[in-house]
Amino acid sequence: MTTPPFLPLGNHLTSPADHTFAGTSYARLASSDLAARLTLWPDLHTQVLKALPPRRIHPTARIHPTAIINDDVIIGSGFKV
Repeated sequence: MTTPPFLPLGNHLTSPADHTFAGTSYARLASSDLAARLTLWPDLHTQVLKALPPRRIHPTARIHPTAIINDDVIIGSGFKV
């Protein structure tokens, strides 16, 4: 049996710099394997949402007045929706 290739997410994105994510699996995004991350995504995202404060939209994010934002999103610093 061959081992599937390891494709680090760090090739595509970086881990969040915000200290709020330090204790979550998102702090290790860059060193995570893409396939493993996608397989575990529902559980990982649920764990992160439980660890974060209730307000998960950064104050510097710009949200269009007609945007519909679900309860399970995290919008970081400087993002525009």
